Amino acid sequence: AKNLASEQAQRLERDKQRLEKERILEQRRREREEAREQETRRKRLDEIAAVEQAERYREELTENNRGVFLTTTLQAVEANDAAVKIRGIRRSADKVSLPASLGHALMEQEASKNKAMLFELHSL
Repeated sequence: AKNLASEQAQRLERDKQRLEKERILEQRRREREEAREQETRRKRLDEIAAVEQAERYREELTENNRGVFLTTTLQAVEANDAAVKIRGIRRSADKVSLPASLGHALMEQEASKNKAMLFELHSL
């Protein structure tokens, strides 16, 4: 009878330990999940803030340029030295030639009303 009571006590102790271990594992899982959700929320908020900042910057540029704003990605190609000389362009290393389609897009926005057109270039 003592042996049976001892085995039962050991079984109860093992069950308590198993339940405690499962409870701890579940708590850790919930904490990890909550941390992932917080990170996802933080990233989403950062993205929203970046979009809002970009929009404010675009609005500021548009206002400064009297309603003209154009952004595009172009691929740089090396200019033909002979063609540059024929056109009479000096200091061609600091010049940019825009595609005709961009010129049309700027004219549709009546960019010429602002006199000289200045451009901001960024390297990717």
